[in-house]
Amino acid sequence: MRHPLLLASILLLASTALHAQPARKVTEQQPSYSSEELQRLIHYPPAARDSNVQGTVTVRAVLDPDGAILRTDVVQSASPLLNDSAVSAVRGVHYTPARWNGIAVTSIVQIDISFTLSPARPASETEKPRPAKP
Repeated sequence: MRHPLLLASILLLASTALHAQPARKVTEQQPSYSSEELQRLIHYPPAARDSNVQGTVTVRAVLDPDGAILRTDVVQSASPLLNDSAVSAVRGVHYTPARWNGIAVTSIVQIDISFTLSPARPASETEKPRPAKP
């Protein structure tokens, strides 16, 4: 007999707890940044360019509630020659913090930085035209 009564008490308490709290609208906003600003900050490392190194570096950054970077980690990399430039670009960007219920919170962003060399043009295309001799 005690079990049905205990179950009824638990259900009554759960029902009361659900009705006692006002409904809150939960909103979530992911952290954001300007991709144009990031592009301006990416510099191809000369050693990587000279070695013809290309690829993607994935950088993870932990942001505080103000949008400042607390920590960065290279998650994946095509080459160690590209890492410092990718991390430097990610660290240089201004971030808008994530929000939960309207309150800025600590968050994580993961950004892929692609390094691609343009194909070399033949010397005939890069030379300046010479004036014709009279």
